Amino acid sequence: MKIFFDKFKSFVAAPVFEDDSEKTQSAKLLYQIIRLIWILPVLLLTIGILGGRTEVIPPAIVISVSLLTLMVLSQIGWVSLASTFLTAMIIFLIGYADFQNAGNIQPSTLMFAIAIIMSGLLLGRRAPLVTATLILISHALIVYLQMHGLIELSSAPAVGFENIIITSIMTLMIGFLFQFVISRLHSALNQARKDEEELQSRNRELGELSKSLEQRVAERTKALATSAEVSRRLTAILDPRQLTSEVVKQIQTAFDYYYAQIYLFDEAGENLVLTAGTGEAGAAMLTRGHALPKGRGLVGRTAESNQSVLVSDTSQDPNWLPNEFLPDTKAEAVVPIAIGDQVLGVLDVQENITNDITPDDLILLESLASQVAISLRNADSYARAEAALQEARSLVENAPEAVVVVDLTTGLFTDPNENAVKLYGLSAGELVKVGPAQMSPPTQPDGRDSTQAAMEKIGEAMQGKTPVFDWVHRNAQGQDIPCEVRLVRMPGDHPRVRASVADITERKHLQDLTAQRAQQQEAINRITQRIQAATTIEEAMQVAARELGHALGKRQTLVSLEPSALDGNRKSVVNE
Repeated sequence: MKIFFDKFKSFVAAPVFEDDSEKTQSAKLLYQIIRLIWILPVLLLTIGILGGRTEVIPPAIVISVSLLTLMVLSQIGWVSLASTFLTAMIIFLIGYADFQNAGNIQPSTLMFAIAIIMSGLLLGRRAPLVTATLILISHALIVYLQMHGLIELSSAPAVGFENIIITSIMTLMIGFLFQFVISRLHSALNQARKDEEELQSRNRELGELSKSLEQRVAERTKALATSAEVSRRLTAILDPRQLTSEVVKQIQTAFDYYYAQIYLFDEAGENLVLTAGTGEAGAAMLTRGHALPKGRGLVGRTAESNQSVLVSDTSQDPNWLPNEFLPDTKAEAVVPIAIGDQVLGVLDVQENITNDITPDDLILLESLASQVAISLRNADSYARAEAALQEARSLVENAPEAVVVVDLTTGLFTDPNENAVKLYGLSAGELVKVGPAQMSPPTQPDGRDSTQAAMEKIGEAMQGKTPVFDWVHRNAQGQDIPCEVRLVRMPGDHPRVRASVADITERKHLQDLTAQRAQQQEAINRITQRIQAATTIEEAMQVAARELGHALGKRQTLVSLEPSALDGNRKSVVNE
């Protein structure tokens, strides 16, 4: 049953022709008219059965069969034939009605049609139905009044020649009105077709624009990805030649340029030296040591002006200079590699197709050139810092004293030089595991606690002072070593001080010898003065024996004189 209803529903619905929108619209209009005409056979059958007028039943059957035939023809695609058949059927029905009434078609009936059609033309699509309803109400009221004798026929129906004239005029008026309707429909249809064509054209334009935008988005995405990849690679490269070589390789691979190269200024800043180029041409020019003076050609002009240059067609630029290694160049873009006003070099790309390098490409190249400039500056700064670090390390390693850094966070040594290894008697690996507390005796010669005394000196260094003081260190073998220590605060947020430690054992020894000799000389001078103050030889000998004993720390001192020195008698003086 469901299948039957589905087929019936499909049969009574207007057919749709996917490949022909005009035929679909015609079929839809035809079905609307057919559904309207179905009222006529239904009405005739009702009158025939309920009203007892059997003569209207055969026409009702004929009309029903004809309408079904029209629907079948439409379903199989013969819409034009069905429309022609319907028009002929309406003409036949009008003729049949005219025959049944012996040609007595009243002009008022035709006026109804004229009024309905004109309302539709003048007032819009809902006006015909409203007009027909009002006419129907008016006609029903008139017939009702006539049936009850309230009004009477005031004129005789038109007959004969009068009827022909009136009917002809009304029919022609209806024909003209329908012509207006058809013209209006055709105009609307043509406008609809025009609008549809414009819509399709706009859709095509939108489609092309969408494709263009998608392509531009894809290119921009590719450009951003390339820029990000170049940036990622540049951060890990500190050699300028390797850096520039990687850049031109990435650009040429990502955008398939005919050629890409980078020039950097020489040390004098006058000539641009080729440092990286793609393909065989780049290799040949690098081997030859290709260079350009500032101001010559597109490359030289860009370096001199610090402004990008785009030549979409090299044949139209009188300032463009050909290159024997690149005979197929048709377009070229050159952008400065600069930081502010300082130009470090230029990035140059070339294409073998005219107008194939766009302003958008130029913007991307400028972005990449800026990244290259920053990376070159970083590489230069790194090289300078590395050289300074190596120089500092050389100074530390070749310093005559021991040098260590004390990390105040851990209290341990860091970065000991070779002299520190020798001074403390530990390897560099062992030395960074200890600090000044472990390599000093518990107390210093002045009796102060070593840790407390060291923290005071370190505090002075952290305040920006440069304390220099004597200190006793204890090496790994337990020997105490007198040292002179100089502390300097290290730069940075991390608290550290550098200690320069000089072994002053020899200096201490010399100081002790000097002090001892000074004491001896003072004692000799004192003894000499006292001997000179004695009045006799015996007294002088007594003073000499006593003073020498005190100076030498002896309890008993003996002084003897040779007999020949005096009167021939040998004398001895003993001092207790």
